[in-house]
Formats: sequence, C-alpha cells, structure tokens
Amino acid sequence: MSRFLISTRAQRHASQSMILEAQSFQTGSSNAMFGRKAIKKKRWNEIGVMCIIFYALFYSWILRQRSLYEAVRRGASTQPFHTKLFEEHNNSTRSTNQKRHNVVERPEDHQHLQFSKINDTPTLNFHQKSLDILRQSKQRNTAIRIKHPPEKHPLGLQFIHPKELRQRDFFSDSWLINRQRFLEIDESRIGIVEDAAFAAVGDRAWEPHSYSKMLYDWNDFCVEHLSKWWGVLQVLRGGDPGHIFDHIIGMLERYMTERVRPPPNVSSSNSSPLGKTIGMIAFAPYKTRIQKHDPDGAKGRKLTAYSLAATIASLYQVGFGRVVVVGVNDHDMSHVQDAVNILLPIFDGQKAPSEKNHGHDQTYLVRLGTSNMEIAFVQVTDPRWISNGKVERNIPRAAIIGMRLAMNRKLNSTETSKWLGSHNNAWQYWDNIYLTEPDTILHIRRELLTKFGEALREGLSLFPHRLHPLPHESDLPTNHSLNPGLYLPDVGHFANIVTITTSTNTEKPDALDESRSDYASCCDDGHAWPGDDGWERKDGCRPWWTCGFHRIRFDRGEKFNQTALLEKHERLQLYPMMRLHNGIGAVFASTNHGRRCFPSKSQCIQ
Repeated sequence: MSRFLISTRAQRHASQSMILEAQSFQTGSSNAMFGRKAIKKKRWNEIGVMCIIFYALFYSWILRQRSLYEAVRRGASTQPFHTKLFEEHNNSTRSTNQKRHNVVERPEDHQHLQFSKINDTPTLNFHQKSLDILRQSKQRNTAIRIKHPPEKHPLGLQFIHPKELRQRDFFSDSWLINRQRFLEIDESRIGIVEDAAFAAVGDRAWEPHSYSKMLYDWNDFCVEHLSKWWGVLQVLRGGDPGHIFDHIIGMLERYMTERVRPPPNVSSSNSSPLGKTIGMIAFAPYKTRIQKHDPDGAKGRKLTAYSLAATIASLYQVGFGRVVVVGVNDHDMSHVQDAVNILLPIFDGQKAPSEKNHGHDQTYLVRLGTSNMEIAFVQVTDPRWISNGKVERNIPRAAIIGMRLAMNRKLNSTETSKWLGSHNNAWQYWDNIYLTEPDTILHIRRELLTKFGEALREGLSLFPHRLHPLPHESDLPTNHSLNPGLYLPDVGHFANIVTITTSTNTEKPDALDESRSDYASCCDDGHAWPGDDGWERKDGCRPWWTCGFHRIRFDRGEKFNQTALLEKHERLQLYPMMRLHNGIGAVFASTNHGRRCFPSKSQCIQ
C-alpha cells in the first residue's frame, strides 16, 4: 500500500512538473513572438522617419529652387515686363542655336524681336498680376524641364519636338494628310464633332502618332478661325449700331481681292505641288439666335456666304485641285452658290477666266481661276453617317465617311463622281485630303508648297496652328459706337502690335519686304501655355481668353472703367499682339488653347 501511494505521488509530481514546463514553454514562445513584432514595428518606424527626413530635405530643396527663381525674377523686374519677356525668348533662341546646333552668333541674329518700352497701363497691379500668372505657369510646367529643339527634317522643314506638344495643341478642326493616312482613320472613334480632328492625330489611346507633325514656325502652316472672333463682337446678336457687321464683311472682301493670289507658277491644278489635294469643308450656315435682330435671316446668310467664299479662296491660293463642301440640309446648296457668286467676279480677271459651267455630270459647280480648281457640293442624307448617337449632327464625321467610301469604291459611280469628280480612276487620282470648317482661312508659306507635297508623300500628317483672332479697337471702324467691353482697347500692351508677313512684293513673292517693319516668322515658344495654364471655368468665363470681354450695361447704371477692364485681360497680357499681313488683318495673340509664339525678323532656327 505504501509503495502504491509513493508511486502515485511520484506520478502526480511528474505530471505537475510537465505542466509547469509546458506553461513555461508557452510563455517563452509568446515572449519571443512579441519580441519579433516589436522589432518589426521598430524597423517600420525607422523607415517612416527616414521617409520624413527625405521628404523634408527634398521639400527644402524645392523651396530653395523656388526662392532662387523668385530672386531672378525680382532682379529682372527693374526692366519693363514685356521687354524682358521678349528678350528672354530671343536670348534663349540664340543660346539654343549656339549650344545645340553649333551656330556662331552673327550680327543678323540680332534681328529677332526687340520691343521698346511700352506705355504704362493705368495701374501697376495689372503688370504684377500677369507676372504672377507667368510665375505659376513656369513653376508647374517649365521650372525644371529640358527644352527640346525643333526637329529638322531632311526636306528642310522644321517641326516642333513631340515632347513639346500636348494632344490638344494639334486641334484646329483642320488637317492635311495623304490618302493612306486618311483611309486608316477609324470613324467609330468619331463621336462628337471635335473627334474628327483628333482621329487623324493619334491612336485609340489618343496618343499622337510619330508621323503627326506641327511646324515650328507658325507662319509656315496656320489657319485663322473666325467664328469666335465675330461671336465676341456679337454681330448676329445685337442691333449693330456701330456697323461692325458691314466692317467685317469688308475685311473678308479685302482679303479675297487684295491678299489672295493665284497658286505660284501653275497653268493648271495638275502642275501644282498640292494639285491632287481635295479640300473637304464641313458646312453649316450661320443664323442669329434672336430673330428680331435678323428677321429675314439676311445677315446670317451674308456672313455665311462671305466666310465660306474666303475659306475657299484660301484653298485656291495654295493650289488645291478640288473643294467639296459637305452639308446635310436641303438649303445648304444655295449658300454654296452664294459663295461661288462672290468668288467668280473676283477671279474672272485672272489669265484663265473661271469657267461658268455647272457640268452636265454635276460633278462640280464651277472651276475657279488659273488653276481650274473645282468647287463641288455634296449633301449627305444617310443618318448613320451624320450621327452615331452622341450628337445630333456631326458633319465632319459625315464628310469623312462619305469620302472614305468613295475612295474605297463602295459607292455607285454617280455618287463617287460627286465626291471625287470625273477623273479617270478618280478613286486613286487624289493623293491628299484636307479637312476644315467654313470659317477657317488657310495659310501655307508659298515657297514650302513643294516641300509639303513631298512630306505628304513620305506619310507625314500635318496639323496647322489655329490662330485665334481677338476683337481689337484697331480693327474697328473709326467712328464706331460698339460697346467698349467687347474689344481690346488700343492702349498699353495691346497697342504694341506687330505684323507678320511673307511678302507684298510680286517680283519676289517669297522674300521679306525690307521696306516694311514686318516680321517674317513666329517661332513656337515650346512647352508653355501661360494664359490657359491654371485657369478654371469657375473664374467666370468659359474660354480662358474671354475673361475680360463682356457687354457693359450702361442701361443698368454700370460705368466703364478702363483700369478694371485691363485687369480682367491679365492673361492676354502674357502674349505678343500680332496680325497676319496676308490674312484677314485681325489681331491675334495665341491659339485657342493658349500656346504662344514670338515674332522674329529672321528664321526661327538658323
């Protein structure tokens, strides 16, 4: 019995020892696990501290760079802002030529634009606010950035470097591409009207193609877009007490009679470098929104006819072989005929008078001038072409689809001839296609026409700069009574206007007229959009450039304050004021998206 008790006690003692050991083991394991978690947490804390230190150092470096930048700007502020701004561009241009292209500075390099001191505006804050906008733009876009020089093509053309362009810089509602590039356009991507312009620029991800190009010198290839200009002037909305409407019609008429010249050295469109180019105009007429101001529609009809005629004249000047006006309404044909009636008396005086022949095959309305450029009209009635459901009417989309079907021989012979004309194998006769709007004046430097033709044959797609005319006091009638809030006053910065031209000399049509103080080029400023950058629609104006334009309500006791008006135009203050001598003559400053160029009396890159 005693042995049994001893044995039982021994077993109980052994069991208790094992339990204590097990508990001790569990305690040790939990302590070890807790220790590992503590070490891991400590390491993360150390990493967090290091990140904070790195961020603080980086932020202090950014502040240092900003302070240096501000110091430089403050040091330069003793010179008038506009003079300094333009001189900085010219100095950087010469520096780029010397460092990147090994060009030795020559005396003629100093012909770049040098502005003299401009009359001070009524308030000093006006300059300071513009300067603040420029500083903010530079901090966002150009403070720490390599400026890429233009691309020099073997043909002698100079293109803006792709890294200097945003996608929307390509937008002008116009493009010039060859037949192959045109047939590659995917019309399923054309939903809204603007998509027709972008569909030729890039791929399905909207990234620009490597062959999509814009010229470095804006004067080489640009368009003047007019409807926004007379829209701000409200020529179809008000009673027009200042006779602005008639003045605009006169400007368009003077452009056609005094500025437009026949294509250089051609006897027919076949011999022109761009003679096998079809221009497509996506057409829609103008009409006033308030019927009482134009009850019979006469003003809208007249403005439609003259703007369309001026657009067609600009295509005639560069030697296009055919222009097809594409409409969707039954009465569009009569508007096109009005434009033709304006053009015929003007160009009948050429060596080969215009042919007043509507053609028994109805493939054209008239052949115009020395190059016999055909003008045709096509009405699209298929609703599937006109809209894909996103917008009610997309006329550029209809034009692209119709022309593609004609070139792919998917229309009957009658319909094909309406698009392409009556040439043998017309579907392959035309090499290039140009798309535009009926209020868009085309400009191509005349000596570059041959190079443009060669570039298109190489497969390059060319996109013009869309110049944006601004209502300006110098473009208005002398004794006008227009509301002063609807135009830029001819004072201060806005009085300093330069003229850009190729020539007025008929003996040397492509040489700069040295007897004038005009400028030959407008050189792209690169990756900078100072007016548009940082702008938000909540600022009270929809497009950034309209912030200062508004009708002053004198009938409600509102008074005109020029100082306040100029302050509202602070963003336009960041641009040079220019006009094209060979254009309609209206003042412009930038593209509609705020891109900037600088006038120069010499070539942009020597």
